[in-house]
Amino acid sequence: MMKALLGQNAREAVSTYSFGGAQLVIDVPGRHGYGYYLALTKKIVGKARKLEVQMSAGTSFGMPHSRIYLTARKTGYAQMFLRLSVGTEDEGEIKLVAEAIKAAI
Repeated sequence: MMKALLGQNAREAVSTYSFGGAQLVIDVPGRHGYGYYLALTKKIVGKARKLEVQMSAGTSFGMPHSRIYLTARKTGYAQMFLRLSVGTEDEGEIKLVAEAIKAAI
């Protein structure tokens, strides 16, 4: 999974960490409001469903599948951004998650 996303060197670097998950920030060019990110999140989850890979919107820890959610929504000073918490999908499924994100953006 990590190799598919980050390359071999990153995989080796994190292999000694005690946690097994990864969080990725999705770069969306430009500044956008809450409505834009909400619609984009729904679009990404919809694309994932069409590719038959499970993904949910929101921060619920303990689920084995990838989750996407908006952060920094109410800080008043930080730009909002989307974060992907990677689940236990195999390399092929992670590639489908990446396809869903790419297709939506």
